[in-house]
Amino acid sequence: MGASTRHYKALMKKNFINWKRTPCGSICEIVCPIMLMLILVYARSQINPVEQENYSLYSLRRPFYPIAKPELNNEFIVSIPDQTR
Repeated sequence: MGASTRHYKALMKKNFINWKRTPCGSICEIVCPIMLMLILVYARSQINPVEQENYSLYSLRRPFYPIAKPELNNEFIVSIPDQTR
């Protein structure tokens, strides 16, 4: 256990020296993620949520599966293209 503690301390010292040596990079490591989160929070606050009562996957303009076409009564008609050449 003593060897792993020494390795950990040496690694932390090395990281601190590298962090101190490049102040611009160190500031960017802290500021960039904070700015990104602030932009995302602002964008999220500008969008008004819309609630839909009768939301169904069958009412989508394009179904999830390209070979399945939704029809009446929530049944799917599957059309598989011919693969012979």
